[in-house]
This record gives sequence, structure tokens and C-alpha cells, in this order.
Amino acid sequence: MNRWFSLILLVLLLASCTIGSSNIEGTETSLHITTSPSSEIPIPTVVTQTPTFVPKISPVFVSATPTPTMIQPLIRVLQAEILNTPTATFDVSHAATHTPGVAAKCPIENPNLILDKDILFQDIDVQEKEKFILDFLNNGGSMQSIFSVYTGEGRTYKGDLTGDGFPELVIPIRRSIYGDLYFIGCKDGKYQTLYNTPFHGDYPPYIIAVKDMNLDGLPEMVIYSGPNDMGSSIFGYQIVGWDGQSIRSLISQTEFQGLYSLDGVQDGWIFMNGVSRNSSWRKIKDIDHNGTLEFIVTGGLAVRRDDLNHGPYRAETDIYMWNGDGFVLNSIEIEPPQYRFQAVQDGDLYTLFRQYDKALNLYRQAILNDKLEWWSAERSEYNNLIRYLDSGYPKPTLPAPDVNEYPNLAAYAHYRLMLLYRKRA
Repeated sequence: MNRWFSLILLVLLLASCTIGSSNIEGTETSLHITTSPSSEIPIPTVVTQTPTFVPKISPVFVSATPTPTMIQPLIRVLQAEILNTPTATFDVSHAATHTPGVAAKCPIENPNLILDKDILFQDIDVQEKEKFILDFLNNGGSMQSIFSVYTGEGRTYKGDLTGDGFPELVIPIRRSIYGDLYFIGCKDGKYQTLYNTPFHGDYPPYIIAVKDMNLDGLPEMVIYSGPNDMGSSIFGYQIVGWDGQSIRSLISQTEFQGLYSLDGVQDGWIFMNGVSRNSSWRKIKDIDHNGTLEFIVTGGLAVRRDDLNHGPYRAETDIYMWNGDGFVLNSIEIEPPQYRFQAVQDGDLYTLFRQYDKALNLYRQAILNDKLEWWSAERSEYNNLIRYLDSGYPKPTLPAPDVNEYPNLAAYAHYRLMLLYRKRA
């Protein structure tokens, strides 16, 4: 009996040592017990299995490329309302007729009060200039005298924006070249600032159009804010109007970032990063022939320093449409991808906009189109060297492609295709 017990103990000890020594470098082991035909003693045998490789589905995007859309769970990407979706064609019969402002009762004008124009050009805080203007108007000063100081700058307007029968005054109040566009009007018997647009460029915003865009009987104002030189190219736009209670931005699109940083809709502004191929950077036009006006902005192409900071760039056209509540993104059109990561990036963007056919096509391109080029941080540096290389200097050597780029991007594109096919099913 002791002999059999010792033999069993020895076999078990040997088995345990074998198991411990086989679990090396990520291999998996499993213990299978079989019965020997010549004995009733269980004999352990060890079977070593090669682990199954699971590829990472997250694509490798180097820092030189625009930030990709974050991979979201299925329920968030395909079921949640990520972006407002406008009606295909706004029904004119549902056009809102906003309640006009309460009939204005403004301070009686004193023709003998003379405006000290020099104060408006002094190097003092914007808030001090705002207070000076409001005090001047509330003491009987003429609105026309304020208006005439800024006339001709493309930043001044005088007209009824609220329907209260009395004009509002829109002027740039600034210190040096920095400042905001102020909307001044009568409320509760005195002049007040009804709205101001914090500018997002290097100059105070310009007024580029004043017209009724949503058929409410009152004019909306399209405002532009841009850079002060051609070294950067981030352009911002706002559509401002009366909503029945106050003057505000009428852009109701859910905030999103487009292809590049500072692109899309942020803080009530429409941003376009990059310039257009032609002079028509923006249009206000009724493209669906329903009476309301769409705002069309084009850009996407880099200028000077932007080539180094953001690229690669492509032309882009965004169309914003009135949907009954505000202006929302109706469509976005981008030049075809040149690089493989761009096809994946565009697929993500069109998925968010629920344009699934376009997204499917782009993910397939990322997998199958052998004409798409590769991209890396090294290639970005190479492209910039070529672009700014002075004559006489030797041409740099094109770096080697990243061998991991295609497998990673293709795996990610397969994953997104699976989500979209599941959505359709």
C-alpha cells in the first residue's frame, strides 16, 4: 500500500513540475486526464496550446495627423442622437413668426449734447468705452452720432432687429485691434447692451450680411471673424437674430469637431479651418428653393504655417440649414481621400452624421484601395521639407512606410463595417 501511495505521489509531483515549466512566453496549458489501458492509475498528460492572436482594432494615428473620432460603443455611435438632423426641406408653413420686442421707450434725444469722439479711440478698456457710449445715449445723446464714428468699417449697422419699431445699433467696441461687436438697444426705458459677440480671430467681427434667412419677418445678421494675416486660417461665423425674447446666436447645431482642430461648431460659432480654392468662401443662398436661406461655407486648404501644424489638408464645403429651431449642419462634402487614414477618418465623420452609405464606402476604400498612400509623422516632416526647401539644397530621402499602418487601419475599418452592418440588420 505504501509503495502504491509513493508511486502516485511521485507522478503528481512530476506533473506539477511539467505544468510550471511549460507556461512560458504567453503559452496556455491545459491538463487532460486519460486512463491507461494497462492500469487503473490516472496518468496526467500536458497539452501545450498556441494562444490565439487578437489584433488591436485601434488605428495608429500619429500626432501630425488630425485627431480621429474616438471609438464609441455601438449604442452611442449608432443609436444616440449625436448631431441634430434637420428636415430635408423645411416646411414654410411652419415658419415661426417671433413675438416682436416690446415697443421701445427710449430716452428723449438732446440735440445739444455733443459726442466726445476722442474717447472712443483712446487706449482704455473696452468696458469703459461701452459705459461711456451707454451713458451718452441715456443722457439724450444721438444714436446717429455714435453710428457715424464707425461708418465705413463693415462692422456697423443701425436698424430694427427685434421688431419693436426702434432701431438697434451694432458697433465694434475695441481697444487697439481687439474687441467685440456690441448690439445696443432700448430695454426697460434705457439703452442697454442686448448682445455682444466675443471675437475668435485677431480682429473684431465683420458684418457680412443682414437679411431675413428664416422667414420670421425680421433680419438675421451673419458675422465673420478671422485671422489678421495669412499665417493662420481659422475663420469663424455666427448667425445672430431675435428669437422672440432676446438677440442671440441662432446656430443650434450640437457642438462637434470636424476634420481639423478648431473646425466644426464650437461656442455658438461655425468654424472653418483653411481657405477655399476660389473667392467664394461663403454664400447665403436658397439651395432647396423653400424660401429660407442656407449658409454655405467652404475652405479646408492650408496656408503657410498651417501646413506645418495641421495637414494634410483637403477642400471642404459645409451647408447649414434652418430647421425651424435654428441653423444646423445639413451636409458636409470633402475631397476624396489621398491617404489611407483619411478614408477611415471620413468614414467616422459620416457615421456620426448618419450618412451610412458614404461611411461604408470609405471604410471599404481603407481596406481595398491600393491607390491610397501611407502617412506617418516622418512623412509629414518630409512633405514640409520638400514644400519649403530652398533651391540648391539636396532633396531629402522619403522615409520608409510604417509597416503597421495598413494592418491597424484595416482592422479598425473592419470593426466599423461590422458595427454598420449590425445597425442595418
